[in-house]
Amino acid sequence: MTQRTRNIIANVLIGMSILMVVTFVAQHFMTTPRPPWHRDLAFSALAVVIASELVRGRSRWRATQS
Repeated sequence: MTQRTRNIIANVLIGMSILMVVTFVAQHFMTTPRPPWHRDLAFSALAVVIASELVRGRSRWRATQS
């Protein structure tokens, strides 16, 4: 798998996490009862962000070499 393909997959995962966060915020202002998976949505978004970094295959915070 090329690095370009990995970046595309990682960007799709980041987009999914953004949609999860938007859904969480929108449901937060809904009237009760909220869906039972409402609280898990924020943690799922965080897990998707972590997975996207793993898909990229390299650390973004690596020190540059001179």
